[in-house]
Amino acid sequence: MATPDLGDIKIFGLGLQKTGLTSLLRLLQKCGLNARGTNLKIRRQFARRGDYQGVLDYYDSAQMFCDWPTPLMYKAAFAKYGPRARFILTVRKDADTWFDSLKRHNRYAHPILNKHRWVFGRYYPHGFDAEHKAYYERHNREVQEFFEARGASDQLLVIRVDDPESIGKLAAFLGIQIPFETFPRENVSAGNRRDIGSIFKWNYNKLALPLYERVAPRLSRGPVRQLVPIEVEVDSNGVLRPAVKR
Repeated sequence: MATPDLGDIKIFGLGLQKTGLTSLLRLLQKCGLNARGTNLKIRRQFARRGDYQGVLDYYDSAQMFCDWPTPLMYKAAFAKYGPRARFILTVRKDADTWFDSLKRHNRYAHPILNKHRWVFGRYYPHGFDAEHKAYYERHNREVQEFFEARGASDQLLVIRVDDPESIGKLAAFLGIQIPFETFPRENVSAGNRRDIGSIFKWNYNKLALPLYERVAPRLSRGPVRQLVPIEVEVDSNGVLRPAVKR
């Protein structure tokens, strides 16, 4: 398949995990785009060292990016790439649907290295329903408000990967032909994973999750630190600087 000619356009997937990010990524890869998903090194740069400049520089290396920490970098990406950037916010039917998927996904969470904690502040979502749903709704609302406030709503596409019309909307938004009728079904939460690691994690979480759901909310001492979009400005050379309060 010929690679679509998008010129110097940059594409950013802003949906949270379990909104069809992997399906979006695989679709665009199948269309010939240089598209990248989660990256452990980049996640660590963002979360552990606060190296937002390093993450922003990383965006020069390909055409499309999604998954952590990209959903939290949209303000910096917009400031750097301006009208060259296209943003895709993948969503679910509602917050309940998203949260149920998030819980199923955590059946396979690593007992120690679960990345859920550094984003949402909880080791698992179980027992913290309202807190997680509020995060999801706030993120989706703030993304749309950000682009509306800057008169740039035409640079943002909001889609559900289970909507039959989304392929057509995506093709029109990016100005390319997409020779597929549906998104690939990737990273399905309820999938039957049979490798040794997944079997171990599933059995561990089968015991741990019910206990966590009962006990953790009782031990919680109020709000926890959650990752939020970074507030920065970018100069004409693509260099970050702290945002000035206005």
